[in-house]
Amino acid sequence: MAKKKWVKARHGVVRGVIRPFVYAFAKTKVKLNKKDLELEKNQPCLVCYNHQTNFDPFLVGLTMGKRKFYYVASEHIFSKGFVSSLLKYFIAPIPFMKSGVNTSSIMNCGRVVREGASIVISPEGNRTYTGETTSIKDTIVKFVRFLKVPLVLINIKGNYSCRPRWAKSKRKGEVSVEPVKIIKKEEYDNLTDDELLKVIKEKLYVNESFDGKAYKNKKKNNAEYLERFLYVCPNCGIVHFKSKGSSVTCSKCGLTANIDDYKKFSGVSFETLKDWGDYQQEFIKNFDDTNEIIKDTVNLYLNEREKGKKKLMDGETLSLYIDKMLIKDKEFNFNDISGMDVVGDNAIYFHFENKTYRIDGGERFNAIKYVDFYNKFKGEN
Repeated sequence: MAKKKWVKARHGVVRGVIRPFVYAFAKTKVKLNKKDLELEKNQPCLVCYNHQTNFDPFLVGLTMGKRKFYYVASEHIFSKGFVSSLLKYFIAPIPFMKSGVNTSSIMNCGRVVREGASIVISPEGNRTYTGETTSIKDTIVKFVRFLKVPLVLINIKGNYSCRPRWAKSKRKGEVSVEPVKIIKKEEYDNLTDDELLKVIKEKLYVNESFDGKAYKNKKKNNAEYLERFLYVCPNCGIVHFKSKGSSVTCSKCGLTANIDDYKKFSGVSFETLKDWGDYQQEFIKNFDDTNEIIKDTVNLYLNEREKGKKKLMDGETLSLYIDKMLIKDKEFNFNDISGMDVVGDNAIYFHFENKTYRIDGGERFNAIKYVDFYNKFKGEN
């Protein structure tokens, strides 16, 4: 029996209806500069962009004109019950597991291209915390060669400064969305895998940790919720931080850092958030203490596609070790976890024994430290 087509007329209608509203909304929030994609309308392509905020895919969509395209989206958005059903019906994003085997996702992308539509994906797979483009794995090169369509590289600048991932409030600023390079199949066929990966990384690279531009933040809460990202104090090691206004303070020694409108620190030896983030990575790289490292109060959920999330534990203590997480009587050994990442602003999402779990710890919860230690254990730090 032949499979039903992924590409449907209603998806194009929905894109056409929401496009002007997305554009109008974006213009009310930021000074938006965009350039449209210059490629034959009916030519399927693979669009790759750097990932700064949740709004990035919509901004990329504004450059696509009337062409048919489909987003590759993290599988966690497919576990939101009725909302997920609406997304599947009206825009049909392609589910992708951030860590693990994605054979079905890749096959579905090939299917969409054969049906005459384009694919939109962020090869970073996750949003930046510091303003610098995160790592891009070499698997994107294999994906490009598999699809055999033109590769479009779209560079987004300014969106991070308007809404840093760790922050809760938005700032005013200027955002640019620009297709910076189109590589036809015959062109990338003449490049080695390393050469093609280098081009992708160079064209998608942005570093907004310090770019000389102000946040334009009227609330003057430049550091608010920065504890979602910071977890290593230069005096004390791994701790909890507390932010208020434009300052963030170590809960153990009281060290206080201030961040100004230009994203520069004072009161610490780090100039930028990227500097502090790099320091955190170096710190845990050499960390070998086998005792409990730190703990948080969290909720544990079982995530089920279509059904949504089911709460398993409420207000329990989550303990971090160098090789596992422990919550009440449930032990999650890193060796048995096939993939872990931060989803949304600060939730942990991971795959364990053929099930998918989610850990939420409140709006000031620091999820990234657990993922960093998992990556260290797996040799990806």
